[in-house]
Amino acid sequence: MILSKALSLPQIRTGAVLLILFTGISVVAMVGNKKHPALSAEAYKDLKQMRQALGPGESQRIFIARHGLEWWIAWALNAKVAQEKAVDEALHQTYRDVFVVRQVRGFPPGHDKMPFREPVAPPNAAVVYASDYFKVYRWVN
Repeated sequence: MILSKALSLPQIRTGAVLLILFTGISVVAMVGNKKHPALSAEAYKDLKQMRQALGPGESQRIFIARHGLEWWIAWALNAKVAQEKAVDEALHQTYRDVFVVRQVRGFPPGHDKMPFREPVAPPNAAVVYASDYFKVYRWVN
């Protein structure tokens, strides 16, 4: 092996022990750090209701949402999603409906410390869905 020619046997053993030690510490740290989904089970159920309330037309709409929530919207609503920074004139020409989704409840613990913010609905946006968990605006261009 090339490695055995460049390093002595004690150096290889030391490297292996350090690798195992760092891996073990990482595993312990991850097991002790409980992960939470980006939204509660109740909020997910509400997303499913939102799909029914908005009706058909999935291929002609896109949802603007904060990072972390957009995946859940894509999954629950079988919809295209984007973040606020992606909104431009072409987006409005490509999709008939551009919706802005703001989550109001059902956040994971520590949400206030996350760097991702809810998107801002433009002043001319109309509320098309409101519940205990979400407020959805139609972005009129």
